[in-house]
Amino acid sequence: MNTIRTAVYVRRREIEIMKLVGATDWFVRVPFILEGVFGGVLAALVAGVVIGALYKPAVTNLRSTLFIFPLTYDGSYLGVLMGMLLAAGIGLGAFGSYLGVRRFLTA
Repeated sequence: MNTIRTAVYVRRREIEIMKLVGATDWFVRVPFILEGVFGGVLAALVAGVVIGALYKPAVTNLRSTLFIFPLTYDGSYLGVLMGMLLAAGIGLGAFGSYLGVRRFLTA
């Protein structure tokens, strides 16, 4: 959200000109929301790659040390987790961007 606020602040003159020629709030808001969504997707992909790389070795190491709680490797879990990470990244990126731009446009 702070990154989007900074981007809005840097582009405040362009936004002012757009508003003067008749741009609606949503016309100004959508590019910033898309930027937040892109950031969320990128963060989810990085997190998914890190988790995907460390999941199997972690299960293998913990299986030998945890005798009470047996762990098994499930490859389909990674697909579900990646989907959830993408959904959360998109949602949080869009919501944070919306809040960051909303404060500027209503003032």
